Amino acid sequence: MKNVIRIMLTLFAVMIIYLLVYWTCFSDGFRRTGYEANFISLSIAILIGIVLWKKIENISNSLPAYIFGGGLLVGTISFIFGFLGPVILTPSSNQGPLLGIFVTGPLGFFFGLFLGGLYWNRKVKSK
Repeated sequence: MKNVIRIMLTLFAVMIIYLLVYWTCFSDGFRRTGYEANFISLSIAILIGIVLWKKIENISNSLPAYIFGGGLLVGTISFIFGFLGPVILTPSSNQGPLLGIFVTGPLGFFFGLFLGGLYWNRKVKSK
């Protein structure tokens, strides 16, 4: 469970940092080609991801860690299905991704919080 949380946090951070660097630095201010801007943004994001991976090595086995990890895991999966599902099934609908943003993502996150607590409880009782 700890490695799943580490992988998800690191990948999420790399994606967000890539987008922030790309759109902040290379949208209009600096005239770079698409390949240069992508390479620089991805390099910065990967370097920060490596530092983050090393920093979150010691995630504890406490109840809050499992609750938050479960919420992140289930919430991310349900957001992806809710966001991409309507796009794949009805591509002409412009409101399809809103299902993932406003409904399945938050509901999946809260359901994942509950599941993370249950998983921690079973793990503690089995010891």
